[in-house]
Amino acid sequence: MSNNVHLEWLYSRYSTTASKLGLSRIEVLCARLGNPEKKLKNIVHIGGTNGKGSTARLISNILRCAGYSVGTYLSPHLHCYNERFLLDSVMVSDEELDELLSLIKPVVEQLDAEGVSPTFFEITTVVAFLLFEKKNLDFCIIEVGLGGRFDATNVVVPEVCVITNISLEHTQQLGTTTEKIAFEKAGIIKSDVPIITAVCEKQALGVIRKIADELSAPLEVVSPSDWTRLSATSDNQTFRINNCSTHTVVASMLGLHQGENIALAMRTCEKLRKKGAKISDKSIRDGVFETKNPGRMEVLCREPMLVIDGAHNPGGIKALVNTLSNDLKYERLVLVVGLLKDKNFEEILDLLLPICDCCIATLPPTPRARSAEDLVEYARKKIPSLDVASSKSVSEALDIAFKKASADDLICVTGSLFTVGEARFVLDSKMKCTTSA
Repeated sequence: MSNNVHLEWLYSRYSTTASKLGLSRIEVLCARLGNPEKKLKNIVHIGGTNGKGSTARLISNILRCAGYSVGTYLSPHLHCYNERFLLDSVMVSDEELDELLSLIKPVVEQLDAEGVSPTFFEITTVVAFLLFEKKNLDFCIIEVGLGGRFDATNVVVPEVCVITNISLEHTQQLGTTTEKIAFEKAGIIKSDVPIITAVCEKQALGVIRKIADELSAPLEVVSPSDWTRLSATSDNQTFRINNCSTHTVVASMLGLHQGENIALAMRTCEKLRKKGAKISDKSIRDGVFETKNPGRMEVLCREPMLVIDGAHNPGGIKALVNTLSNDLKYERLVLVVGLLKDKNFEEILDLLLPICDCCIATLPPTPRARSAEDLVEYARKKIPSLDVASSKSVSEALDIAFKKASADDLICVTGSLFTVGEARFVLDSKMKCTTSA
């Protein structure tokens, strides 16, 4: 059976099992496969609303530059399933995935027969555990999928926990206030395990602090005063990070918000240093510079400049708007936006529409997509004079955008990782520009 057939089997479970939170199924699945999660070394577990993927990649690359072998588990992927599993920053091969899925499939089918049906994400998480156990890695960086308390990744016992930030997202599953969401995110905190966070909002931080105190987990807060941006261009930016000592680092990733992610990653690595990891200042500088996060403030081509960003909640959109408004130079902004049904599209468009000169609403390639007509109707009501267009696909939206944009303009594709992933694929296949992956 080929990897493609195994993936077809796995994806066939997505629509019926994808959103079931809880640890009982993952615990049973892990037990049937020998509890690989208990055999992993030096785990860093990362939750939060925005910045999880960037922070995970930063920590992984710093450790890799320090000479360690590192496995990184990320979600979701943009193009192919393999992207979720990085070994020293290189995604896993088809052959290794095929081997792991062929091992897991009969176990899952037996559990199905027993009335225990592991979800797509739970099976994917166990793939990561088995892969990282097989490779006997020095460090494992594990990103939370959704929430934290009942997320499948929360069966690990880490050396350090990280919570990036808190804002409203997945409110149907996690709650409608930042305090409730903070409670779910803080569910990854473990007894006596250090917790590092960039959450500064009083109520949300209060929830995290209370749980950390109850579990005797040492808490460190990275505040905005711990980092300063010194310069920024459309290629890179320079930050001064005040950790135990002051570091000046150059980042390839764009956006002021990356300062927070870099400060979190460096504080985490400092904690690992204290636990015995040998991480030089040069490793930190090299790791930060080498880190890229596809689909997040990624420049795909120039003249016109085209930027894709997977922002899909108000916090992420605010960071995107800040970057577009303050860091990049252009004449006109042509916006391509495609959203999912479960997102507050009014709030997102309220942030985006005032800064754009043209808005092209599109349909992300998923059954969960919100119709482009909904976006067009709202945009025309919000700003009647705005140039608004509708498209049936991301490919068609890009064609419209390139026709409308001049060499000095900027095209921004955003609203969902489905949207930016499709844009990245379309642009690469049409060879309109060279991707930076």
